[in-house]
Amino acid sequence: MPQAAPVLRTLIGPNTSVIFAMNGIPWWYLYRCPENGVPRPDLSCLDPGGVLARSVGLERVIGCMINSANEVVEPGVIRNSPGTLNRFTLGEPDGTVSPRIEAISAAFESAGVAAPISTAIRTEIWDKLLRNLSTSPICALTGEPIGVIGHHPELFELSKALMGEGLAVAKAHGITPEVSVERAYGSRPSSPHKSSMLQDFERGRPPEIDGLLTAVQQFARAAAVPTPHLDTVTALIIEKARRAGLFPAAEW
Repeated sequence: MPQAAPVLRTLIGPNTSVIFAMNGIPWWYLYRCPENGVPRPDLSCLDPGGVLARSVGLERVIGCMINSANEVVEPGVIRNSPGTLNRFTLGEPDGTVSPRIEAISAAFESAGVAAPISTAIRTEIWDKLLRNLSTSPICALTGEPIGVIGHHPELFELSKALMGEGLAVAKAHGITPEVSVERAYGSRPSSPHKSSMLQDFERGRPPEIDGLLTAVQQFARAAAVPTPHLDTVTALIIEKARRAGLFPAAEW
């Protein structure tokens, strides 16, 4: 995203709004975020040097949580996975229902794409994040689709532990997602879909490490919530990405 910022700037007019339809914690998360008595996390890794904030402007941001599973077949060709919801939940950072978000939602809906408006977009973001957090790194490390978690008891337990830690972190920051370990893992996963993080590794693209993993670690550290499973898989993912030249080298 920071590399795309200068190009985005050329598309922005006086009244342009920008929807960041991405997985994980978004770079703008702390903008107009209510105080909850817990120290704010350091999310500078999501917008190094503040280039997105300067190029786009926080006041232009509209939040989005994606429910749409896809695969990049080739450049410019996307395969939409069967059975996916194809829903883009939209939300203002301050929780209001503004005229601009109503107009954008209506435009999506008129094109046949579900785009409900949420007054708690951060809760929606965490709800999706927790699902990704508990599956994506496992898929990336094993090189297998999500269904691999349902084939091995050890991976099934690891997935549940990751979601449990993520839930504890979210709740420490005043977020109560709808998802729970019991609901998400009442049965063993069997999806043949490859997580976006695994797809990134396979195609040599920088994976969503900061948005899905290290940002959650920052929330955990700010609230003093232990995350041993998250810390372990994050370290392994980062090393795998570094060896592939897809993550910055360590600074000692």
